[in-house]
Amino acid sequence: MAPRKVTGLTERQAAVLNYIIDYTNRCGASPSMREIGDHLGINSSHGVYCHIKTLEKKGYIRRGAKGRSRAIDVLKDANDNLMRMSLRPAALVDAQGAMMRLARQRLDGDVDVDDFEARAQVLVDQVDAIAM
Repeated sequence: MAPRKVTGLTERQAAVLNYIIDYTNRCGASPSMREIGDHLGINSSHGVYCHIKTLEKKGYIRRGAKGRSRAIDVLKDANDNLMRMSLRPAALVDAQGAMMRLARQRLDGDVDVDDFEARAQVLVDQVDAIAM
């Protein structure tokens, strides 16, 4: 018997999408292919890739740059509801990395206090804009 459709998705595709949404909300970044496969009992990384590719083709997700891990943006949920905000873990991770580099520069004495505070505020504003 063929898998039952759930608003344009098979049950398995909906399960993959829901796992990505849940994981990203819980961890702040999207799951790896291996984590998706392990959670859903998909033994082949190619099998996971096919589900991801199909979700992208159907407009439910957008993947980041080729070769970049944990860079899946969810555009709509399994019920075709647009997400309030596209989850942007890659952008948040980039901002976090920039903040860590800035903190390291401050600790090393490469950035004075005033410049540090100004640059840190710019990063905080960027994160706030992503979360809206």
